[in-house]
Amino acid sequence: MQNSSTSNIISLCDSYLSLVDVVEQLLMANCSQIPSLNELRNTESARRVRNRLLEEERHELAMNVSTKCGLDSQTVWASWGLIELRRGRYKEARTKFEKCLKQQVDRSASIGATQLKILNDVIGCLENSPPIRMLGVSLN
Repeated sequence: MQNSSTSNIISLCDSYLSLVDVVEQLLMANCSQIPSLNELRNTESARRVRNRLLEEERHELAMNVSTKCGLDSQTVWASWGLIELRRGRYKEARTKFEKCLKQQVDRSASIGATQLKILNDVIGCLENSPPIRMLGVSLN
């Protein structure tokens, strides 16, 4: 049976291996700014790295940073969904939004602030996008 200090050491090693994996992925993707392991261990610093990747539309890398650094994945899915929506890839956008918008089981329960912001962003994107033209359909 392992004692708690051995378990803590193993857990710490696993954590560092996960962060080394993130740094390796960022290097392989030719990212311009590579954070240190200490930066990735800091939640705010890791969030800045993730947000920079989202701005660069590098969603898979942003998801890896979120997952391995213990950040929420909802932000990445929402950003990715909005990009797909703006590109007119509605099916792909829907798939992304399904990952970050939880279905309300209890109809009387209110949605959370994060989900409300995502929904407002989606509505804003749809309101500001050009009308959809369908082949063979005349709107006149």
